[in-house]
Amino acid sequence: LGECYFYGVGVTKDAAEAARWYQRSADQGCAMAQCSLGFCYSSGTEIPEDKTKAAQLYRLAADQGSAVAQSNLGAYHEHGFGGVPKDQAEALRLYRLRADQGSYLGQRNLGRCYMEGKGVAKDLVEARRLLTLSANQGDSRARDLLAQLA
Repeated sequence: LGECYFYGVGVTKDAAEAARWYQRSADQGCAMAQCSLGFCYSSGTEIPEDKTKAAQLYRLAADQGSAVAQSNLGAYHEHGFGGVPKDQAEALRLYRLRADQGSYLGQRNLGRCYMEGKGVAKDLVEARRLLTLSANQGDSRARDLLAQLA
């Protein structure tokens, strides 16, 4: 129901109402709702921005195997958002989990790390491989990164 309110599917679009439904499901341990509510807190969508709360929700969902939460939490570790300590090794681990699930975003993030030598030895061959996988799924940002490698 939270998704219906968030996107306006069958009901009037109402992000605040979506957040209320996400919270109810998140409290019951639903990883998808934890991740969606984390996004609301991360972006300040109709609820006050709270990156610390977002990080806590992403951790709960990531621990349950949510690929989206793994990637989002990876970014929090990479940049030190929400009181999460900067930890490039943890960011890489989380990006790799998502990339291994075939996610374009995980592939792009991991490819970018290889491209920049961020937390790993710079490896343009591996960067190209990962970014190509992501670009082949339609990711325009991965295509932009590939162009930089040319």
